[in-house]
Amino acid sequence: MEYLIVGIDPGNTVGLAVFDLNRKLVLAASEKEAGVERIVERLRALGRPCLFACDVSSPHGLALALAAKFNARVFCPEKNLTGEEKRALTKNFRFENEHEMDALASALKALNHFDNKFRQIGRAVGEL
Repeated sequence: MEYLIVGIDPGNTVGLAVFDLNRKLVLAASEKEAGVERIVERLRALGRPCLFACDVSSPHGLALALAAKFNARVFCPEKNLTGEEKRALTKNFRFENEHEMDALASALKALNHFDNKFRQIGRAVGEL
């Protein structure tokens, strides 16, 4: 089962961006009024989330609830991402709306934050 990094933008329309640990985009989507169980169902079909990422410094209740369902961690940046930072992070990706852009930016910020750790893990696994 593939481990996943999930960026989430909660609200009436939930944005999701899912990456594998190799930084490959698996899913960028948004859905109106998607509840926790619906999101869990979608994510389980893709793999096993190990990290949920937010674009604000205080974690969203939805991110916390999803992380609890998967026994995963939550990443929040030190300060809220600005619109300019989100556009810069997502400039090489296609997305349908602002919710997807926010979710992509969240996941990419987390991937960048943990990039060195992922490389160390990759080397260790390669040596095994």
